[in-house]
Amino acid sequence: MKLSKSKNIISKKVKSAGRYLKKLNWFERLLLIAPIALWFSWQPRIQLGNDGTMYYRLSLALIYVAILAVVAIPTVWRGRRDLMKSHYVWLITAFTIWSGITVVWSVNQRRGILTFGVTGALYLIFLAIWSERERIRRLLPLLIKILLVSTTVVCVLALVQVVAGALIPGGQQVGLCRGCVAGQFGFVRPNVFAIEPQFLGSLLLAPLLIATHRLVIKHDGRDNIQFLLFATVLVLTMSRGAIYAYSAALVILLVFTKTGIRRKLAVVCLGCLAAIIGLTIQGVAAQVNPYIDTNFYQAISSSVNHLSLGKISLPEKKEEARNVNKGEVAPAFTGYVTESTNIRTNLSRVALTAWWKAPAKNKIAGTGLGSAGVVMARETGSSYQREIVQNEYVEVLLERGIIGLVLLLAVILATFYELRPREWCRSLLVAYLIQYFFFSGLPNALHVYLTLDSALTGKDLPDRFEEDLDI
Repeated sequence: MKLSKSKNIISKKVKSAGRYLKKLNWFERLLLIAPIALWFSWQPRIQLGNDGTMYYRLSLALIYVAILAVVAIPTVWRGRRDLMKSHYVWLITAFTIWSGITVVWSVNQRRGILTFGVTGALYLIFLAIWSERERIRRLLPLLIKILLVSTTVVCVLALVQVVAGALIPGGQQVGLCRGCVAGQFGFVRPNVFAIEPQFLGSLLLAPLLIATHRLVIKHDGRDNIQFLLFATVLVLTMSRGAIYAYSAALVILLVFTKTGIRRKLAVVCLGCLAAIIGLTIQGVAAQVNPYIDTNFYQAISSSVNHLSLGKISLPEKKEEARNVNKGEVAPAFTGYVTESTNIRTNLSRVALTAWWKAPAKNKIAGTGLGSAGVVMARETGSSYQREIVQNEYVEVLLERGIIGLVLLLAVILATFYELRPREWCRSLLVAYLIQYFFFSGLPNALHVYLTLDSALTGKDLPDRFEEDLDI
């Protein structure tokens, strides 16, 4: 009897969903896939070869963006008059057009053209969403539900990677990248379908902040579990950029959200609990790993030291000698990996030096979109020309000059202005802006461009995500 009732409920839901989808246009239907497609930023991918300046690869996320951009064209055309009235749209258009113009004098035009292709596709999607923002606003509750469900699935897969990586030598069989395997710190850092753990951490920012906001404005068991799951996986990635960005955004969220101090303190306590759970999982994974010579305490000590940039060191603890099995190896790192920070800061320094030494016209107009790798290689005398700056602000200054950086900063300020009706949404914007210091212009890092999405959705985003569509 119960089974029959369940089947009837499911059948009604499916029919209701079908009726709802029929009311949507093709762009809106495809947009509902976005919260799922963005997770596949690296795996699976199509290899198309490489040259001295870049690799040619297609991910499912890139393919999805290209299809969505094509479908967006009729929507943009229909809403062209409304779009032309928006100063915000004009500002973003100016930045996009200027990026395309700089390709003309780029020393790496092929990469510049392909980069502008991705930029142009995202621009078309932005225009389509902006022109239909009233209709998209009604889709937001469903989009958020899909995002939270897909994030839950990805986080479960991340936990599976952590467990499997502790029991399977190597770990590549479960999709782990070279820097993710247990041989690095003694435990796995999950990346799921992203290229590296820090990319997974960045992709977690939006759903984690939404889950945090839900927890601040209302409180139930499901929200607690969801928040703990997302936050725990963020800790497991050990992505300092994403963790610091979330921490800064959390402060803004708690300050601007009007709710009781007890609820805010409860969120902070749950965040601390997630950190403890994450560290415990890392310690247990290291302890049970039969291939790595480390233990529970050493693993936690390594993680804390790395996450704190070497500022926090747990007391050394004398451990009883382990029965080291044949083939066990010590982890590559037992604390803060200074190279991970030094490489990024050095790339920014080289890029700034190259920009400063450039002729006046290049200081103003940039060296051209896609040129950073070649320009930095010339500056250092290196033969490796595939490097990126790993700092969006510095890369924009180098490739698109003072004009490009001024336009970017103007877009950021305008975005803050657009978010004024929903102060808490600024926390999401701040998180992505902090991420700009750790990433730059990579197609497999599409999440760094979600800043615009936070503006166009934030203005009409409901204070509560409890609105339920009739499906």
